[in-house]
Amino acid sequence: MTSDRAALIPFPVTSYGAIHKQSGRVSSQALVRYRTYDYSVPTQYGHPAVLVEGIIDWVDIYLVGKPERTAHHRCSHAKADLVIHPLHYLALLEKRPRAFESSQRRQPWYMN
Repeated sequence: MTSDRAALIPFPVTSYGAIHKQSGRVSSQALVRYRTYDYSVPTQYGHPAVLVEGIIDWVDIYLVGKPERTAHHRCSHAKADLVIHPLHYLALLEKRPRAFESSQRRQPWYMN
């Protein structure tokens, strides 16, 4: 019996987080799809590969190979929702001020 206990692996020192990780890519509209929802990232990032971490109420987006967080959004639970932070599109609005007036995807802004 004692030999069995000695062979057991000890519990980890830190607890496991409730995190779902998924790889993805930034679209031409500066959006990242996570599950069935689209989340915005700043427009200056182009089309890089990203790592998306879903944590109960939050979605964090990281560029692959960079430790700092690129975007942080509250999780959406509405079907096929679009979650946009207006500051992510600030650089685009400086270049083309009327870009969103003609947009077909006009929806309410969801601020975190």
